[in-house]
Amino acid sequence: HCFDEKSLDGKHAQTRFHKIAQNESYVLALARPITGRQHQIRVHAMINGLPLIGDKLYLGSFKMFQRFKDGLASKEDHDQMQLARHALHAISLKAKYNKEEVVFTSKIPEDFINWIKEKFTISINEIEKRAQDEIDKYFSKV
Repeated sequence: HCFDEKSLDGKHAQTRFHKIAQNESYVLALARPITGRQHQIRVHAMINGLPLIGDKLYLGSFKMFQRFKDGLASKEDHDQMQLARHALHAISLKAKYNKEEVVFTSKIPEDFINWIKEKFTISINEIEKRAQDEIDKYFSKV
C-alpha cells in the first residue's frame, strides 16, 4: 500500500507500507519512506488507522504526550501505550560505504520481540524471514 498525503497546510510526503503479519488487533509492517519528512511514518500510519504502539502523540493525544513529557503519565496511559517507546525501528538501510552501495540490516529489538510474542502466534523467525524477503526484493529492484 502507498499513502501519499498532499495538504495545503504541509509538505508533500509519501510512505509505502508492506504488511508482514496481521491478526484481529494488530499489523506488523515494513514502512518505506519515499520522502524524508519529520514524523511522516507515524502520521501516515495514524491516518490509515494504524497508529504505532507506544506513540504518545499519534496513538494517544497531545494531552497524553504532555503528561509523559512532564512525568505525569498514569498507569492507564502506560497501559494504552504497551511499549515505552514507539514501535518503530530501522531494520534496513542502503548507503554508500567504502565507495560501494551496501545494505545494512539489523535484528528486531528485544522489547519488540517480547511484545510480538505476547500478541501474535507467528514465530519471530517467520517474521524475520518475511521481512528479509521483502527487503531483498526491494533492494534488488533499486
